[in-house]
Amino acid sequence: MFTQPMVKAAIAGYGIAYVPEETVTDAVASGLLQLVLDDWSPKFSGYYLYYPSGRQNSPAFKVIVDALRHHGK
Repeated sequence: MFTQPMVKAAIAGYGIAYVPEETVTDAVASGLLQLVLDDWSPKFSGYYLYYPSGRQNSPAFKVIVDALRHHGK
């Protein structure tokens, strides 16, 4: 994904990087980066998974659904 190159560029002083906040937690804590426009950034409330519940789903798909359900709790 493009997140890490964008973070590295921001740390090097090339500009602002619009990335998920959890990807820069350490850099912000150490003072390498600072959060800007925080009031204008949407907060991530979690993933959503839409799938047809009436169909027969594979055992592997059920494992993924169960893992996502338990991860959010």
